[in-house]
Amino acid sequence: MTPDAVIYRYLQLAAPSGGDIDQLCLLLSADADLLTRWLKLLDLPADLEALRERIGQLDADEFNGLAQSQAWAVLPVVGSARLSLDQWLAVLRAACLAEVLADHFAADQAGQALRPGAGVNARLRALLAISGVHLAQDPALAALIEFRGTNPALLEDASLELRIFAVVDAMEVGREAELAEMLLGLSAQTFAGLLEAAEAASQQLVQALQIDVQGDVDWAYRIWLRQQIGIMTASFRLCVDLNAFNALHQLVSRCLFNTTPLLLCQQREDGPLELVLEPEIAIGLHSRTSVLAAAVRTGRSMALRESADLAVVDRQLLRFLAAEEALAVPIPHADVNALLLVALDEDTDVETAAELYAEEIAAHLAQVVSGGPTDASSDQNALVEEFRSSEHKRLREIVHEANNPLAIVHNYLHILELRLQQDPEVVEQLEMIAAELRRAGEVFTRARDVPQQIQTETPDDSVAVETDLGAWVSNLAELHSGIAAEQGVALHTNLPPQAIAITTQADKLTQIISNLVKNAIEACAAGDEVTLGARGSVFREGRLGVELFVQDSGSGLTDEVLQNLTVAKRSTKGGDHQGIGLQVAFKLTAELDGALDVRTELGQGTTFSLFLPHS
Repeated sequence: MTPDAVIYRYLQLAAPSGGDIDQLCLLLSADADLLTRWLKLLDLPADLEALRERIGQLDADEFNGLAQSQAWAVLPVVGSARLSLDQWLAVLRAACLAEVLADHFAADQAGQALRPGAGVNARLRALLAISGVHLAQDPALAALIEFRGTNPALLEDASLELRIFAVVDAMEVGREAELAEMLLGLSAQTFAGLLEAAEAASQQLVQALQIDVQGDVDWAYRIWLRQQIGIMTASFRLCVDLNAFNALHQLVSRCLFNTTPLLLCQQREDGPLELVLEPEIAIGLHSRTSVLAAAVRTGRSMALRESADLAVVDRQLLRFLAAEEALAVPIPHADVNALLLVALDEDTDVETAAELYAEEIAAHLAQVVSGGPTDASSDQNALVEEFRSSEHKRLREIVHEANNPLAIVHNYLHILELRLQQDPEVVEQLEMIAAELRRAGEVFTRARDVPQQIQTETPDDSVAVETDLGAWVSNLAELHSGIAAEQGVALHTNLPPQAIAITTQADKLTQIISNLVKNAIEACAAGDEVTLGARGSVFREGRLGVELFVQDSGSGLTDEVLQNLTVAKRSTKGGDHQGIGLQVAFKLTAELDGALDVRTELGQGTTFSLFLPHS
């Protein structure tokens, strides 16, 4: 049965405040038990797109009720046999091998090729067949199960999917390479590469689903706690103002914590974080000294302890709590900045309870802070919601269709890498292209909701890594060399002889500088030049760091443009440009704790300089 860690993640995605159907379906495609229950419930074959479409047709009440009931169906019970995470991952790797093999033959057009895009459904059927699941409405799955264990010699002329599943099923006894050569004509070297691709695909799927497979966590306890908190916080939906909300918060939180957590929220746009019903305590979101402000900005829980170095406002709040130590827990919601300050207790797992509580009350608090729809505006709001719903569906369809050609191109790149392994330089260039394709795919995948405001492309959980800026600049320049050549623009690099390195979130850095380089090229005429460079040992505002710069010899920027650099607007470059690249660049720069400056002169060109401090 499904491991507890997977059930916990499913409950997050199936929660009324969650509602991410794409992520939910992605998780279903990785777990046989949950997938089986949904396919039987909706009377569907193993077809991920059909499942996603059918779930999307459910109204909110239907979805919430059905999703929760499926979770309870696979929750731990006394005496139930459950897969360990290692066993679950082994089954997932085998199913991913079915997908990789199917995509390999579909892309290579060799042998009896499957339909385009059928690889993911081959993964679903392999996942179910390995688990011995029967679906009357899926003849293809029935065939896999019927002929499972057949003598491989008798499968010579069987359908491609039957032969692929025979190879996948042989992983349990270590004969997969032998059968891959016998039934699919794959050399040992080619099959080894496909095995690596399947392993990578399973790891990427687990990471995309945010399933913790490493930590030593009592997931059964967390599942129980989530259900308890969900029941306790259901009444928050009845609150009509902050007074009522805070009163209920005082009551409910006493059941969870020894000391009632303080509730702070931004009650007006661009206003400070205010202690609810105590407006004299207010914290600017851009405060450089308050731990609470930093927690809200980063979206991560942060601990604070009474000390002379702590911001005075944070110390005041600790006194309100009558605590020496506390945990600042952001309340996760796109429409409101809010936070819980919870007294730490050595005897209880405060962090887990506080983060679950924050998740559960987030949507209710946002509704109260926004004031909710009034009777006079309810019809208009209903129309707006109807429009947003239709736009959401249309955007999901666009995302899905855009990802299909990206996946096909990515598969071709993988095949080219396997065939050109003897040429390391070409393989390196192919890997650069594949990395950019993956980044584009992540951007499309995150485009699920009609946004309230501009969103950056990089997820909040980016990891800082040590980056060699010399190699990084050279690679980025090479990636943009084709665009520059098409414009007739010369693209140069300017790097010092000594190595420059910095620990930073490289994906965000790539996004910032890519926007600046692309803008510079597009602002130039044929014959102009763009230079991408880096400098080490730069000292600015009392901090030591590095500087990256993008310099062009274009027409320069007017004062009007300079005054609105960080505002989304129609671009002056014409065409289909939306003018949001610089807004994204400035926002990501703030997330990296850096500074982005511009120097320009009409008719002479523009230079953007990005300063990044050493941590």
